[in-house]
Amino acid sequence: LAATADIYDINSKLIKSEKVGNVGLAQTGVKEVIQLKDALANTKGVSFVVLNLTNATGKNVSHNVYWLSATDDFTSLNDMKHAQVQGKVIKAEKGVSENKWTMQFTNNSNQLAFFVRPQLMKNGEEVMPSYWTGNYFSLAPRESITVSVSAPVAKLGMVKPTILLEGWNLDKQVITLP
Repeated sequence: LAATADIYDINSKLIKSEKVGNVGLAQTGVKEVIQLKDALANTKGVSFVVLNLTNATGKNVSHNVYWLSATDDFTSLNDMKHAQVQGKVIKAEKGVSENKWTMQFTNNSNQLAFFVRPQLMKNGEEVMPSYWTGNYFSLAPRESITVSVSAPVAKLGMVKPTILLEGWNLDKQVITLP
């Protein structure tokens, strides 16, 4: 695996980026491969730490984002500049008991997209249950994530569902599903 750690300030300015290749991990356990303490000690206000693990083919196998403040003051999150995230359907699968959509969400802006929440919707209501492989994610500038959602056919009925995309610093948007 390769590990990447990027630290951004509240204005999405990249403070530090570090990548370490050939990281071997056991199935369980913890391994420190990148030291962030010194870089974080010099930050002011809210900082975002974006961690990614990729396999030998470059596929992202883990994506985590942490927001930190040395003073525990997170009020500057309310003043974050807007980000623009685009969603597109990569694959649609109609099944006997459930339907599934695989989607790619891309942050097309220079701002970190914070706390992005896609929801499967039908007639203005969230479809429940719907099963997401990832939600409430954050994306660094120009970063993408691929997630899937599935729902029982019995809950979908004959109505064509949509995806409602919201986020802390995003304008709401509706994505039509095929």
